[in-house]
Formats: sequence, structure tokens, C-alpha cells
Amino acid sequence: MSKEKSNHKSRLVFLLFLLFVMIMGACSISDKENSKKEEGQESQKLDWQKKVKSTAASKKTKSEKADEVSLLASSYQPSEEELHAFEEDIIEEFSKDRYLSDINNHEYMLTNMFKCRVIDNFYDDQEQQPMDKFAYDFFQNTNYTYRGSMKVESGEIKRNEDKMNKSLSEMENE
Repeated sequence: MSKEKSNHKSRLVFLLFLLFVMIMGACSISDKENSKKEEGQESQKLDWQKKVKSTAASKKTKSEKADEVSLLASSYQPSEEELHAFEEDIIEEFSKDRYLSDINNHEYMLTNMFKCRVIDNFYDDQEQQPMDKFAYDFFQNTNYTYRGSMKVESGEIKRNEDKMNKSLSEMENE
């Protein structure tokens, strides 16, 4: 009987050791996956910036450039940090009254369009969150003035800016 107990103990120790090895292996794989995910996000970030820069430098029309950047933004998956940075960036550009100051700077305008499209795509329109509304109006103004379909001082642009200010107030009161 003591041999049987010893055998059970040996099996138990072996099984515990095997379980430990499996858990450690899973942790190692998880760390590698996280590292690859972080590398992928950094690569994706550099990739969108290169694509926007390349689009800005291309010989395409402003409308074709804006459409290309909107398409790129529609499939982009930002990290939480990056989304927050995009939100801060467009709020700052609007608050400092810079966002429509140089509508012929292709890279600047397309970068802003990309950021606000990513934000707008991230939020669920059903919830009508202030950041979502702000990004949408920011995009409309940036898009229309960049393409030349509206003047910076037009009534529609000013009405959208009023809505953007209202959205900013709602965000401050949250």
C-alpha cells in the first residue's frame, strides 16, 4: 500500500509539474503575442502617416486625395492611446483656430481629415456622444473647405463651428 501511495504522489507531482510547464508556456506565448500586437500598432501608425503623406504629394485632385484618406481611415483600428491623441489633436486645432487656416496645405488638411474620420468611425452614432458629433462637424468643415466646395467664412461652416463649440461644452460638462 505504501508503494501505491508513493506512486500516486509521484503521478501527482508529475501532473503538477506538467501543469506548471503548460501555464508558463502559455504566458510566454501571450507575452510574444502582446509584443507583436504592439509592434503591429506602431507599424500601422507609421503606415497611415506614410500613406497620408504620399497621398498629399500625389498629382491627384483634392477630391481624390480626400476620398483616398477617408477610405484609409474607414479601415483603421486605433489603439486607445492613439484615439485619445487624435481627439486631443483636433480639439486643439479647432480651439486655437488653426484647423482651416491653411486649406492648401495638403498634408495638414488630409492628416486632420484622417484623424477625425477615425474618431467618427470609432463612436456609435446612435449614442450621439459629444466627441463623435465634434469629429463629424470638424470633418465636414475640413472636407468642404479643402475640396473648395465651401469658403472658410461661409454660413454653413460657421453653423458647424457653433455645433462644435456646443459639443466641446458638453464634453466639459461630462
